[in-house]
Amino acid sequence: MIGLVSTALPPLYLLILVVVTPCVIWSLSRPYLSYVFLLFSLPFFAYSITGTQEEKGQIDIKFYDIATIIAIFSWIVNGLVKKTLSFEKSPIILPLFLLYAWMFFSLSWCYSFKVGTIDFAKKLICVSVFLLTINLVTDRKRLDMTFRLWTIIGLIYAFCSLWEVFHQGFGAAAARLAEHWGESVRTSGYAPGPNRFGFFLNLCMMISIPQLATTKSFKYKIFLIFSTIMMMLILITTMSRGAWAGFVAGAAILSFYSRACRKALIIGFIIAAVITVAISTTSYIDAIYERFAGLVDPSITKDYHGKPEVWAAGLKMFQDSPLIGVGIGSFNLLSPSYGSTILVLPHDLYIYILAEFGLIGAALFLLLVAISLAEALKTLKKLTNQSEKLILVGLLAGLFIYCFQGLAISFGFREADMGAFFGLAIATIKIFGTQQLTTQIEAGKVTNGVELPIT
Repeated sequence: MIGLVSTALPPLYLLILVVVTPCVIWSLSRPYLSYVFLLFSLPFFAYSITGTQEEKGQIDIKFYDIATIIAIFSWIVNGLVKKTLSFEKSPIILPLFLLYAWMFFSLSWCYSFKVGTIDFAKKLICVSVFLLTINLVTDRKRLDMTFRLWTIIGLIYAFCSLWEVFHQGFGAAAARLAEHWGESVRTSGYAPGPNRFGFFLNLCMMISIPQLATTKSFKYKIFLIFSTIMMMLILITTMSRGAWAGFVAGAAILSFYSRACRKALIIGFIIAAVITVAISTTSYIDAIYERFAGLVDPSITKDYHGKPEVWAAGLKMFQDSPLIGVGIGSFNLLSPSYGSTILVLPHDLYIYILAEFGLIGAALFLLLVAISLAEALKTLKKLTNQSEKLILVGLLAGLFIYCFQGLAISFGFREADMGAFFGLAIATIKIFGTQQLTTQIEAGKVTNGVELPIT
């Protein structure tokens, strides 16, 4: 049987099957371990099991889809067997449910029911990762462990990407193989492109930098310094203008709130930039400079061409159906008839929401953002521990990066990494808030949920 399987599967898939299968079986009895495997699979956005690669009407199953299903199964089965299955409550659940309910309801008027159903299934993976996070990361020990895992994952994929730079990037830059310093020059890791990979690195750094500024462990601080510099270096090599701008936005929030973060960011970025210049070829530096110049004038880079038409097509769809939109999964199918090149999403989160889900969808999304922000600020105001405050600010900065980078990247509520990060932020709010309340009760400052005046 093993010999038959080995002849039927490619070597890479066979290796994954042999190594991963025992781990999966073991993790089924340990829900959090299944969740850890899921986290490590998140950057494998580009690896498709079915090989359809998002073709119209085709089911494209990725490794993180399988990892999510395994984690859900492990969590539910273990909860039922041990009679401990419960669902964490959060004010976020209702607006999130309403948003996804509206997406599902839009299947009734979308252009293709089949394509819309597949798109909705992909979106369910994202929200499933969010729900897994808030239900499995429920105490401070797991929270701290999850923070460390994000940094470790960011470092691992930074190392893989560094190999990509030497193995592929320098040679492609010298030969100018890419039409616009594209995928063959720019570091993309295992994500579908440099923009998504840069976004993932930004999320990792919004977790690692606050820890770097607050940890008292010398060994862990050294690890965080090395990890953050490596991720900054690789962020530069993605040559993603959106990711660069997102990093600056997140860094500005952290710098405004903490002098220690500001110092770490400045020193870390200078070191990363110096290393990049030191190891790069002249043609590679030229590629970075061209992308940087594109921040000032995007039209000078060829990948900008066609985007105005895509944005215009999305806005025309919104104008044709302003209240309810054209329906889930419809942008990709309708864009050619609106004068656009064929893209799955319009390179702008907000145009996408307006085009497919109309003003009602946009209002539900803004409601979700507003309630999330209100909960975070309420918890932030109550916290007295400065380290916890800074960690929460870092998570808020990551959420802001998603909203900010969404102006120039094709987000569409399929981003499992964002689902995990958003879930981690909500879990942190609840854990820190509960911890603070317990501290106040023990100090005699709160009784029956009512704060007592300090005398």
